[in-house]
This record gives sequence, structure tokens and C-alpha cells, in this order.
Amino acid sequence: MRGLQIGRLFGTDIFVAPSFLLMMALLFLLVGVERVPIVAVAELALIFSILVHEFGHVFAVRRFLGSGSTVMLWAIGGLTFHEPTSSRRKRIGIALMGPAFGLVLGLAFLGIYQFVPGASAEARGLQFFVFIMVWINLLWTALNLLPIYPLDGGQALLAGLEYKLTPARARRAVAVVSVVTAAGGLAASLAVGMPFMALMAGWLLIQNLSSIRAPGP
Repeated sequence: MRGLQIGRLFGTDIFVAPSFLLMMALLFLLVGVERVPIVAVAELALIFSILVHEFGHVFAVRRFLGSGSTVMLWAIGGLTFHEPTSSRRKRIGIALMGPAFGLVLGLAFLGIYQFVPGASAEARGLQFFVFIMVWINLLWTALNLLPIYPLDGGQALLAGLEYKLTPARARRAVAVVSVVTAAGGLAASLAVGMPFMALMAGWLLIQNLSSIRAPGP
């Protein structure tokens, strides 16, 4: 595993990949000096949200497999590494537990947002943090549930298709669905002027195109 260990939480080692640090640095470089505090708050909210999402997977791994796992922060989010399982039901449960944790966190902060005053500068800062937490978690949950591999929705779809198809055919079918969905996401992101989302959709599109073209049974 390539990355720097930054801590350990609930018995789980947490690593950060160079790509994640690069992405965080680029966000600072792309904004003016006057917006650095805003970006810093947004990045703290992002890191916290990613960790909550990934620990949804971590706790699911412990529940379903009785084993530990490792979390990695990387360019477009997080990854949870754990021992593989042939159980399709357990794979679906592990994949969906991350979005479930994110959804609960987003809804919790949505409730908090209703009670945060915005009169003082400090209160406005807190209000912004809570708003970002709502936006990140609800949007990230929705995106992760899209049928695009290796997002959680794509992994759950793959495990589900393996009830009817061989693993190779299921993977090829998921790749086709992923390409169509990612291409639509790329077009939509470009149309509304969201370069980061377009970059993410483009990367996922390329990854799945490679899977379709790869030789296999």
C-alpha cells in the first residue's frame, strides 16, 4: 500500500495517498488568497465526511466478515481495503454501508442547519461548515450509489449480477453500464460548468472503457 499513515481510529489504520494531498493542494492554488479560509473549512468537512463514509465500510466488514480493514484517502475520495469474500450478499452489504453512513450524517447536519444562527462572523462560519457537511454528504451519497464501478453502487450491482451471470460476464456488463452512466455524468457536468465532477466522470469513464476492451472469456 502506497501512502503515509496519518492515524489509527477504532483499531483501523488510516493512510493518505500522494494523490489526495495533491488534490487538496490544487484546491488552494485554484482560489484567491482571500478564499483560503473557506477552502480550509471545506476541506476539513470533506476529510471528515470521507472518513465517516469509509468507516461505514469498516464496520460492515467487521460485522459480516469478522475481520479488520484499512482506510486510504486518495484523489477522489476514500478506499477501504479488506479481505475478499465470495458471499454476494455480504459484498452488497459492505458496499452499501458507506453510503448509508454518509446519508445519516448528511441528514443529521441538515437538521442541525435549521438551528444555526448566522448573525455574527463566527456563527456564519459555523453555518457554512454545517451547510458544506449537508451538501457533501447528500451529494456524495447520491453519486456513490450510481451504477458506476468502482463506486459503491457499481460494486453492489456487480455482486447482484453475479447471481445470474459468471463473474467475468457480470464484470463486463457492469463496465458497459458504467461507461454509459459516466458518459452521461461527464456531459451533464460540462453542461452545468462543474469541472471537478467532469474530471471525476471522465476518469471513471476511461477506467471502465479499459475494462470493456480488456480480453476475457
